[in-house]
Amino acid sequence: MQYQLGYEYYWNTTEKIEYNQKIISGAAINVLFSPKFDYEQLEGAPERRIGKNYLFEYFTPILNKDKKEFEFIPKYKELHHNITLEITDYFLYYEGEYRYILEPLKITREEFMKIFTIHSFIDLQNGGYFVVPVKG
Repeated sequence: MQYQLGYEYYWNTTEKIEYNQKIISGAAINVLFSPKFDYEQLEGAPERRIGKNYLFEYFTPILNKDKKEFEFIPKYKELHHNITLEITDYFLYYEGEYRYILEPLKITREEFMKIFTIHSFIDLQNGGYFVVPVKG
């Protein structure tokens, strides 16, 4: 069976945002990457490097506010792999029951773009990775 890797790109807010009676502290997108890998290729190295870098390190997501979509800017000129990216999910992170633990809230692309274009976000981070089996 083959799998695709995905990564979460997370940003902190520059100010606290109130959304649906929750205090929002961050926002994130989940991005699914190609190529596909066999399970044996993932075992023991699930974050998957191509060359010296993890897949997420090859691209920086930048919001094009006019188009209201993310563009993934390559970080390295030597990237020779045919990698495609697909945003699969949009999240806001809010302060949960315990102030320093953030809880995810899945929202629509439209809601995300509205919030992301109105407010300022900084400190792009990689929040983690996930693996999705390829169907068919």
